Amino acid sequence: MSTAVAAALARRVQVLEQEAEIARRLASFDDQGPDRTKRYRFICREAGEFPVAVLCRVCGVSRSAYYV
Repeated sequence: MSTAVAAALARRVQVLEQEAEIARRLASFDDQGPDRTKRYRFICREAGEFPVAVLCRVCGVSRSAYYV
């Protein structure tokens, strides 16, 4: 396996691990209100820990809708 392939696979594993952690945190996010606004509040809260693009993808929210 070439180093480029190994690096690409390592990056993919990192992204998958981030997505899994975001999904775990979202499942345990205890917040009142409609589901849609709950997702936006979750993204806002977690934006310091994870890239917003990844948070939006996992939460099923478009980045443009989040930034509005």
